[in-house]
Amino acid sequence: MPQITFHSSPARIVSAGILFGLVGCTSTVSDKDIKTIPLSDVRTYYVLQQREPGGTIIVLIDPRTSAAYQAAHIPGARNMKLPEFKRGDARDPELEAFDRIVVYGQHPGDYFAPGVVKRLLELGYDGVWFYAGGLDEWARVYNIESADTEDGS
Repeated sequence: MPQITFHSSPARIVSAGILFGLVGCTSTVSDKDIKTIPLSDVRTYYVLQQREPGGTIIVLIDPRTSAAYQAAHIPGARNMKLPEFKRGDARDPELEAFDRIVVYGQHPGDYFAPGVVKRLLELGYDGVWFYAGGLDEWARVYNIESADTEDGS
């Protein structure tokens, strides 16, 4: 039986280690990395933000479809969908300036919001939270906006 011999120089070993480090050790974000925030905290930060127009206390991101967002959303929320946060893109300085980035969907089972939370974490944003209660919970207690009524009815 022929004998197999491996010829490895120190340079090849170092090169392989560097390549493995660059390709095989990428950080991944899982559901375990998602931090949730309760309605009471979202509301507290929201009220503080309303008292300080132009402040950077909290930004609310609604990743639902444009039609769903136009029909109803938390006042002041931004409609930003997953494709807007591309892997490898630089972070948005305007978004990064906020202390808290809170992403919400329609309800706790909405799959849009956790996907955006994970993508923001992958991109290295800090202070990212998932408001699981979503628009449904918010609307039971507080005002919402629509494209037709921007006064919070």
